[in-house]
Amino acid sequence: MHIGIASPILVEPFKKYLNNVNEENIQLGLGGTSVNHIITGLLDLGHSVSVYTLDFNVKRNNPIFLEGEKLKIFIGQFRRFSNFGKLKSLDFLKFESNQIKNFILIDKPEIVNAHWSYEYAIGAIRAGYPHVITFRDNSKNILKITKDFYRLIRLIMDFWVRKKGECFTVNSPYLRNSIKIKNKTLFLIPNPIAPNFTEGKPKRIENKTIEIYSILNNGNSKIKNPKAGIKAFQILQEYYPEKEFKYHLFGSGLESDSEIHKWSVKNKLDINVSFHGYVEYNKLMSIITIYDIMLHPSLEESFGNTLLEAMLQGIPIVAGTESGAVPWVLNYGENGILVNVLDPHNIFLGLKNIIDNDDLYLNLSKNGIKYVIQKFSYKSIAQQYINLFHKNLDIKNFHSEVKANQNE
Repeated sequence: MHIGIASPILVEPFKKYLNNVNEENIQLGLGGTSVNHIITGLLDLGHSVSVYTLDFNVKRNNPIFLEGEKLKIFIGQFRRFSNFGKLKSLDFLKFESNQIKNFILIDKPEIVNAHWSYEYAIGAIRAGYPHVITFRDNSKNILKITKDFYRLIRLIMDFWVRKKGECFTVNSPYLRNSIKIKNKTLFLIPNPIAPNFTEGKPKRIENKTIEIYSILNNGNSKIKNPKAGIKAFQILQEYYPEKEFKYHLFGSGLESDSEIHKWSVKNKLDINVSFHGYVEYNKLMSIITIYDIMLHPSLEESFGNTLLEAMLQGIPIVAGTESGAVPWVLNYGENGILVNVLDPHNIFLGLKNIIDNDDLYLNLSKNGIKYVIQKFSYKSIAQQYINLFHKNLDIKNFHSEVKANQNE
């Protein structure tokens, strides 16, 4: 099957599938870790994949084309937006969506799967090919929290996609319930774990420094709620003066000179807290294996890949009981401690529960590994997309045949 994927991606993980990639091109990409894993699953199942994507560093009207035996990557320009320059989005990112549309028209895939309901989805729909749109956030919820002009434009784009799109998927029941498109089914296909992710072994807390970590991309935002996590960590240290703790914060917006870091210093909440900022994905995945507990204070997640990555390493998690898809990903508390993340003392109690209960810690560690392997393998998730693609194509072919017969 020849499948088109319209989405931000990272090029580097696909270098083994490509023939003409150089050191400059390998650095291209705007993210989209989960989409990368899905693409790898499709390739490893024997399908041909074309990716239509964008990057800030590609020159205008001079797209980059990368190719291998089973993989093609078309890379256009994503315009840079300063805070004031976001007024450019008044054109609803038409320049970006047109590039995606033109890539599809040149490539002629059997079906296109677009991720996120914005410029990539608009380009896929306007190309006129059979398509599946994958929602990865809820534009309404994001606008409520950020109250940003750019996000208002994205909301309007999202509504257009909901009206014009043919077939939709979501990555969690939470997102399906919060989006709800009248007279249209939202198929549930979760995010996968990384293809090369090594399964961890069940862990126990040894008599050593207890290392806690959080991965919060755009960590300075209200929705990621890092201040509550930092406050809870200080309560934890005060409660156990005989124990040694460290708290590691990863993600853009959580650098050592960030506003959150300055806030923690000003309020004397920085004791044993390390601000690492953004760390490259593969390096970060190797770092977390040494940690004991993941704290995820985020107020809302449409999925939460970092939760899967922690569980697969046998790392128990403390996260929000009302944080969007988080309870579902953690199997409603079977594979993690759910707390009120708006309350630092409640977060502290969740951490304390794990630290004081060796049997609970070990059970969470063992169950998390088993659960992720059974439910979120990258090939099984890719196969779910293939099944949906075939179903969508079969329905379209059926209606086309009926229409042709009626015209005879």
